[in-house]
Parts: sequence; C-alpha cells; structure tokens
Amino acid sequence: MVASAPAVVNARKFTRTPAGRVYDNGLTLRKGIPVTAAWQKRYFPKGHYHFPYYQQNYIRGQCFISPFGFYFGVCVPYIGIADCRIFPPAVVFIDLPVYDGVQCTGFSDADDDNLFNDPTLNDEQPGLLNAIDNLTEAFQGGNIDGLVTLIDPNTSIAIYQTGKYQYSLPANDYIDLARDAIQSTHTVQFSLTYLHQRGPGVFSVAGKHTYNDQNGHLQTTWVSFVLQDISGQWTLTQAGTSPGRKQHI
Repeated sequence: MVASAPAVVNARKFTRTPAGRVYDNGLTLRKGIPVTAAWQKRYFPKGHYHFPYYQQNYIRGQCFISPFGFYFGVCVPYIGIADCRIFPPAVVFIDLPVYDGVQCTGFSDADDDNLFNDPTLNDEQPGLLNAIDNLTEAFQGGNIDGLVTLIDPNTSIAIYQTGKYQYSLPANDYIDLARDAIQSTHTVQFSLTYLHQRGPGVFSVAGKHTYNDQNGHLQTTWVSFVLQDISGQWTLTQAGTSPGRKQHI
C-alpha cells in the first residue's frame, strides 16, 4: 500500500448528547423529532424523523426536490432551501442515467471499463471496495454508520437528479435525510453494479435501489455516488438519484 492510499475506516464512534449524535470526526447528527402533523405519519411510520426542514408541498422559491424525492410516496418530496447552497462542482463525476422514453434503463458508461471486473482493484485502490460496502451497509442494511464513515463534516454533498446538478447540502443535513429515507423505505435490494474511475483518486459507483412502496408495489430508484480521495480518506462528494420511471411528484 502506498503512503497516500486512503485508509480502511471502521465504524465511526459517537457520543449521545441532548442535541443528538456527535461522531469522532466532528459530524453532528440531530436528535429524532416526534411526528405531530397528520401528513408526516405517511412518511415516518416509526413516529420520528431527523431532518427538520421538510415540506409537503412545492412552493416556488422556497423549496427543492429532496435528495430522496424520487422515492415516490415513501419519502417526503421537498425540503426547504434554507441550508441549500448553489455551488456547482467544477467537474461532474456523477453517472448519467439513460432513458428509453420515461423508463430508466441504467447509466451511460462512456465505454469505460467497469472496475468491478478488475481483479487487481483492491491492491490498486486500497479501501475503495470497503467504502462501497459501507454504502450498501447503510442503504441495504439500515446502518447509517456505514454512510458516516464516508463523510467529511467540512465537505458539502453535491446533489444531482436525473444527472443534473441541483444544489449542495451540508454533510450533516444529507446524513439526516438519508437516515429518514432508510427508516421509511422497505428495501428489497440495494445493488451497486457500475464502478468507473473519473479522475485521479475519483470514482463513481452506481446501481439501483429496489423497494416496496406503501401499496406493496415494487419500485426502483437508480442511484449514483462519487467517492473521492480527500486527505487519504474515501469521501462522499456527489450523490444522485434518477427515477426508474419518470413521473410527477
């Protein structure tokens, strides 16, 4: 392993405080908020949520589609703009979805090699497969600590929807939104099958999240993440979702 290679990070340790979890990397996550409004009960069956700025209805100039808004009927569709910032990354590394009409068929690979087929990947990029496993552990296994290991509290997460940049979120906001989405989503399978190098120390990984909606119907949201070597750690910097089938929220 070369000296500059990212390390394999085990689960972050955290301390419970009156305000929420405080992790050993400085990330602070909010304490759960009890459900009070009738409309919230549809989205938060466990009776609490963490991100405080949800909006049920779209109001122009006051909200954006949530990073998990394409989980139709399962996650709250909109979030307030208070903590959102428009800082488009200089380079787009996220995977671009391909649609046949309204149906997503996967991602464009630009003829790049899928590095999941590279038997030397673990030697050449130490810790990368472990980082990808942490994404699966979070969204398939329901363990938010898997996602926390990939977060730099000082690095914003660029949010993409159907391959287009929308806004950037503070790391703690993205994690709290992810916690709520994971709790609300009845996951059938979270499968990452695309892995491409986008630049030195920059990789995109993508696949699909299959889940049951509130009516028990099988739905799919395509997901893409960018993992970047920042100061020797694999760090999540961009996250994208694309609906399996385009429809109105």
